[in-house]
Amino acid sequence: MRIRSLAILASLFISSIVVADQTVVATPVKVGTKTISLEQLRRISGLYPAPKGANERRREEIERDPIRPVNPASPKGPQWPPAVGTDYDLARILGSTNDSGVNDGGLVGPPIRNAGPLFSLSTSWDGPNLGSSGYIPPDSCGDTGLTSVIVAANGRIRSYNRSGALTLMNLTADAFFSPLNATFGASTSGLGVSDPRVVFDRLTNRWFMAGIQTSNNSGGMSVGNAILIAWSSGEDLNSASTTWTMTGWVPETGTFADYETLAVDANAVYTGTNKFSTSAFVNCNMYALPKATLLAGSPAVADLGTTINTTTSAGMFTPQPCTNDDPAATSGVYVGVDNATFGTLYARRVGFTAPSTFSVSADIALTVTATNLDTSVKARIPSSSTTARFASVVDDRLFQARIFVDASGNRSIWTAHNINVSSAGTAISTASSGTSTNRYGSRWYQLTNPFSGTLTVNQSGTVFDTTSGSTNFNHWIPSVAMNLQGHAFMGLTRGGGNSAANTGQPSVGGAQRLASDALGTMTNLGTLVQGANFYLAQNTTGGQRWGDYSTTSVDPRDGMSIWSFQEYCNANNSWTVRAIKMLSAAPTASMTAAGITQGATTNVTINGTGFFNPDASYPDHLSINCGAGITVNSFTWTPTQIVANVTVAETAAVGTRNVTVTNPDGQSVTVTNGITVNQLVKNVSGSLTLSNFVGSSANLPFTLELRDATTNAVLQTVNLTGLGAGNTFTFTTTQLSGSYKLRVKAGKRFLGIVNNVTLSLSGASGLSYTLTNGDVDGDNTVNNTDYTIMRAAWGANSSSSNWNDGADLNGDGTVGNLDFAILRANLGLSGQ
Repeated sequence: MRIRSLAILASLFISSIVVADQTVVATPVKVGTKTISLEQLRRISGLYPAPKGANERRREEIERDPIRPVNPASPKGPQWPPAVGTDYDLARILGSTNDSGVNDGGLVGPPIRNAGPLFSLSTSWDGPNLGSSGYIPPDSCGDTGLTSVIVAANGRIRSYNRSGALTLMNLTADAFFSPLNATFGASTSGLGVSDPRVVFDRLTNRWFMAGIQTSNNSGGMSVGNAILIAWSSGEDLNSASTTWTMTGWVPETGTFADYETLAVDANAVYTGTNKFSTSAFVNCNMYALPKATLLAGSPAVADLGTTINTTTSAGMFTPQPCTNDDPAATSGVYVGVDNATFGTLYARRVGFTAPSTFSVSADIALTVTATNLDTSVKARIPSSSTTARFASVVDDRLFQARIFVDASGNRSIWTAHNINVSSAGTAISTASSGTSTNRYGSRWYQLTNPFSGTLTVNQSGTVFDTTSGSTNFNHWIPSVAMNLQGHAFMGLTRGGGNSAANTGQPSVGGAQRLASDALGTMTNLGTLVQGANFYLAQNTTGGQRWGDYSTTSVDPRDGMSIWSFQEYCNANNSWTVRAIKMLSAAPTASMTAAGITQGATTNVTINGTGFFNPDASYPDHLSINCGAGITVNSFTWTPTQIVANVTVAETAAVGTRNVTVTNPDGQSVTVTNGITVNQLVKNVSGSLTLSNFVGSSANLPFTLELRDATTNAVLQTVNLTGLGAGNTFTFTTTQLSGSYKLRVKAGKRFLGIVNNVTLSLSGASGLSYTLTNGDVDGDNTVNNTDYTIMRAAWGANSSSSNWNDGADLNGDGTVGNLDFAILRANLGLSGQ
């Protein structure tokens, strides 16, 4: 039997839910950030009784049965498509099925990856911990805005600036949602808020939060609880003017809505739940709140239907809606694992016709590479230097699903969950966690064509420890994101049985891939924040609660950095939610040294790697600095080349400049001496009309003075001997462009003249001067002294003993009547 394609055709929309028929939720309550912070102070002061069960989570997460069949069409192996040259690739080529007997392990060769730089850990800090929360487990989540970060856990919500400093919000989840206490019957006890979720919506610059009610005035609730939704008026959580509006609704009075999910897109706020009766699982539901009416203060909720109705029926378990920041989106999508089989995902599309109709598709089934669970549903971690216990992995549900866009504008769903695998990364079911044959790995998926056409598994992969024996590491509670460059990072918990080396304590781990890597692969799996101690927080024997989820998202400022919010062991028998920021690889750059003249505008080319610039909707962008006196007018870019159009100021100092390229995430690279600024030399040219002169100008001396137009100060003096053909002159200057005066004076015969001249970047040309004759002695006046000198040289020629060149005013080689006539005509004149 051949392996079935992983691409499954999308079903048609089959139902419509009219907004007018939606359930109206509780009247929204608006409250300031400072006000809810004061509510926390009142609780600390004892004005309200402490919530019941403050030292443990109010409700244990109900995990589904791990004993299920594997989809017979699911291919074996750790990735899709299979790595070239492996047994799994051979099975794909030959058409073998899951149960074909193909060897479970034994890679023929290592997976191929393209060499290249990877993400690096940048900002990192501890958020809420067990001491400030009082809950086990934390349900780790968070998200990042333009100036603020929210890190939330069961029992504690905190806001920070992007460097990790606490801002206004540091309060319990009960205090945050306390304006809804009376609405949902918890005026004296608090709502017992659990399962916090947070999403920053880049489209509206708002925060959205969700949680579930677990208690009322009568105590802990088993059925009839509310789903709670809150949204902010803005992004800055350190501003007293930022307000929160919140509402909620009770999905069913006869069930308990658990593990609510949260997503936001241009059209709606979405959530999904797992519902239970007092004793058993009932179904999974999807809900949507039209965004426009919600933000206008008239929220309503549409029940988008159940995805599964029994503990064994096929369909989507734990429906995860996908946050999407496309402003033009007209539909949303939910995705989840199949409730009936391993190796299957389900999705449903939600169409939106603003403002009246939601349309929900039938189930879209996706066959994926085989998955499975250990029947104990636990991951081995050290509880002391000599012993190990087990931490819950919850089950194989998807922990987060989001839609991300790459540099080409292609949008796809990225999601992840944990599965039980062998040392070869193939899914197995083994009853004893931490044995030499199994461990938990983190499986991730990229699903393309999320809104229309064929929803397709473009690629999937599994990160896992290949070590045999009980010291292998587990990787669980993952969440994954892809940035605009197409690079992906997956955050997770990493821990194992390696207690002797004190490295197996639950830590923040991660793995990553470049857009150029082979499909289905991630690299650099390892520890990012090492667990500080051993974890045995609940009891001395048995399993430890962990999770129940994590979040990973792309930075809304630059589209490059990826933030992840993960649980780890920060101290002996304690957890903390760690916020980490992963920076994409820093750019590299080189240039062929460019020489640019002062005043010039030209293109320079920078070659390298890792260049990136997001669209105008992001506040941070690629920048190029070429040093003092050089302006970057514009640039075009690819990941490997920047062509920048630059102008060098005419006033720029001569010499070399370093060229620095800074990516939107603040990482930069500098090319030393990438540009050399050369001196701008201007040409000044013109011609002289020598009045009443018939001789040769080839040997006549001239002095040209470039003067300040205002002060007449001499800035440059040029001495010329002779003129060019046609009595032309030329000289060069380094004076700046602008208005000047140019004085021209011959040594003898001709009076000086001054004209205005304008220098451009290229200089000045076509200048024309007419010089007045008669200055025999060169003192710039025609007077009796000139007459006396001429009379002494009267009748002489160049061979005569009384020859005076200046007296030969017309240049005919003799001093005579013609020269006297010139002198007499201009007698009394003075030059400039």
